[in-house]
Amino acid sequence: MESVGDTPYEIRQATLTDIPELIRMQTALQSDMDGIRDNLLRPNRTNVANLREYYRSRIQDEQTLLLIALPIKSSRAVAMGTGKIWLHADFLPPRSGELIDLWVDPEHRRKNMARRILGRLLRFFRAQEVDFLIVSYVEGNRLGETLWKRLRFEPVLITAVADRKDVERTLDIPIHPVAPSAYRSVLARQSKNHMIPAASL
Repeated sequence: MESVGDTPYEIRQATLTDIPELIRMQTALQSDMDGIRDNLLRPNRTNVANLREYYRSRIQDEQTLLLIALPIKSSRAVAMGTGKIWLHADFLPPRSGELIDLWVDPEHRRKNMARRILGRLLRFFRAQEVDFLIVSYVEGNRLGETLWKRLRFEPVLITAVADRKDVERTLDIPIHPVAPSAYRSVLARQSKNHMIPAASL
């Protein structure tokens, strides 16, 4: 148990019974990001089964530590954070640690909750001798940008997105209707079946 401010909180490893709360917080996190950017690749929130499987695999993965925080005497989680160790023998360094989905419910912010969760995740990485850390965050997410820059994370790789039609217009590429590949395959088979054999001519 860890006391944060005047409220005692428990920060512990998530279990399978916590999956509904993890999905709730993931949905809240995604809603926040949608409010910042409307052109993100995002999980399909209607497919709850996939989210359940995602968190089940994270919880059972030995290379992952998924933490939640909840007030004592409450079953409702108010914060979460994940640390994932990636093994890549063909690269240097051969191991890296990724910080994923750090979230604190708005009413529980400014109580050092994120700091406490990050501290536990850093101990997890240290125990595995992982020093190279990675985090991804949405451009324009001021809370995230401030936190990660303060913690000495330096942007080194930019992921940019575009609509294909906008790129084509910019390059002055003529737009012609194109039949889907599956439809073209059907047409090709039909054409082949209706060809007149040369021997019958």
